Amino acid sequence: MSRVDSVGIARQTAKGTPNLVMGYFPPVESAGAPQQREAMEIEETLGHRFPSGAEYGTRYFESPWSGAVRVDSFPRILSAFLGNPVSSQPDAPGAPTVYSHLFDPAAGGAEPEWVSLLINRTDPDTAITDLLKDARGNELTITVEPNGYLKFDASFVALDVDQTRPEPVATRDSSQRFTFDKATVFMSVNSGAEVAIPVSSWSSTYSNNLVTDLAVLGSRVLFDLPYGNASCEAKFAPRSGLSEHYRRAMLDDPESVKLRLLVEGAIAEGTSKFEFEHTVHLAQYIEAPAEITAGENLTGIEVSTRAAFDDAAGKFVTYRVQNKVADYSV
Repeated sequence: MSRVDSVGIARQTAKGTPNLVMGYFPPVESAGAPQQREAMEIEETLGHRFPSGAEYGTRYFESPWSGAVRVDSFPRILSAFLGNPVSSQPDAPGAPTVYSHLFDPAAGGAEPEWVSLLINRTDPDTAITDLLKDARGNELTITVEPNGYLKFDASFVALDVDQTRPEPVATRDSSQRFTFDKATVFMSVNSGAEVAIPVSSWSSTYSNNLVTDLAVLGSRVLFDLPYGNASCEAKFAPRSGLSEHYRRAMLDDPESVKLRLLVEGAIAEGTSKFEFEHTVHLAQYIEAPAEITAGENLTGIEVSTRAAFDDAAGKFVTYRVQNKVADYSV
């Protein structure tokens, strides 16, 4: 891709009803629409030793996107993974046009939204434009590191494509990005007090484990794209308390840890800021290796955790975005 290219995303009202009008054109660093297609080949007696022609079978599309989180369009991306958010006004009197959008995949009725994705490559003499239909989010990674932006890597899966769409006139999302210096990680252990901890990096990967093998007779398009068991892994690299984190990973039984990433932006209105918040309600340590390297001091370790469902809170992971968009129901 180059700077003149564009990607778009729009909510569908239902599976089978693609949306031709993109709701957002988020700027991305890279994106694509690789085809995943089965081929039918058969070994037959042909009177010679050369292969016969193959036939095409079922196909679907994967669409990987990478970029910096934009506060207005990112909730639409999140909805493809987590379902539509619950929107509210946290400080209506002081900030009447600021809204908070909470994504909770464990809430009753929550399921990944169907979306349409537009992938447009302007560079060729004739632009290459694909409208991916009946798409859902499969895997989403959030990362933030020093001297960088809050970033995402999103992997979508789509059932079909429309290759007849014209090149779009893209109105790109130029809303707030989030920088590393406004990011803070909070931690509480065994329901204790929440404290901020210094870390050099954060990443979390949420997966819907979409099922992509539902082929049926009479069609090259998959019958459906159901979501499987959800999973999430969070990693962070603390700068202090290294021995404590190392020992916690070595315990016979896991402790109950709650992790929260909060990234603040500029003032949206009044005293309310643009915000992104991601909470792992029950994180269990997997490993926190402390390796020796003769030429370097041990100034940090990477802690890997596995998210589990918190029965007491009734939650798994949540994401919250605060911006000036009223809702994402259309």
